[in-house]
Amino acid sequence: MRNAYIFCLLTLLSAVCQAQPFPLEMVGAEAKFSLDSRAVFSPDGRYVAFGVTEPSSEKAVSLPGGAQIRRSWFPFDASADRLFVVDTQTSEVYPLGPTGSGAIRPSFSPDSQKLAFYVEDDGRTRLYRSQAPDWQGAFVGQLEIHPRKWSGDEPRWISDEQVLVETADPDNSKWLHALANRVTAGKADEPV
Repeated sequence: MRNAYIFCLLTLLSAVCQAQPFPLEMVGAEAKFSLDSRAVFSPDGRYVAFGVTEPSSEKAVSLPGGAQIRRSWFPFDASADRLFVVDTQTSEVYPLGPTGSGAIRPSFSPDSQKLAFYVEDDGRTRLYRSQAPDWQGAFVGQLEIHPRKWSGDEPRWISDEQVLVETADPDNSKWLHALANRVTAGKADEPV
């Protein structure tokens, strides 16, 4: 027993002696599951959409020697959420939405072929829609959306072609607005 205790103590001491300081460029630099988006399964179970919080290179400052630091007291301020879809039959992973934008709150259509979610870009939040099998998509209208900052306010599909979202009119009173699925008609940037 005494030998085991001494062995554990020497192993711990060896690890402490070999420890290096944590590199400054790694502070807030790891990717992790997003707290703003829970994993969502498609109704048919074939696809899973999930969010990942990644370090944002746009919010980083380069240092001599190639290191980067994020100028923020809060590491989450220097990050952006990104959504992905995994096809459970092929194990293919598809990134969703524009790169570098905050994508949150995925919601599958009843037919499992479309996904609506919010994209935070340039201080505005708008509805974005992607479609299987390659999950390419586009913004749906110029309507600014004001989701609350917790799960449960994702877009609500009312059919395979319409989604219900919470928006705000110019005087900031909240109301509901239905957006038709206009991406396939080539009118993704036109409000309904």
